[in-house]
Amino acid sequence: MNNLSEEYLPQIRNGDEQARSALIGQYRSFILKVVKHVCKRRIGWSDDEASIGLIAFNEAVDRYRTEYGKTFNNFAFLMIR
Repeated sequence: MNNLSEEYLPQIRNGDEQARSALIGQYRSFILKVVKHVCKRRIGWSDDEASIGLIAFNEAVDRYRTEYGKTFNNFAFLMIR
């Protein structure tokens, strides 16, 4: 998945909303997995917690920089958590 973020993040920073949607589509299961880990219960896309996880993922997309020394997946995990 990390290669996907490296491919899409520069496009997203240039305002490409299709790239953002594609990246979110690829990370859907990751987002739910992290939210389930935090909530310690099964989460579906209709749950409020999933929406909050998606908001946090979008924030991770906007804020991530390689100079942070973390992979995008680790950074996104921390942001969602």
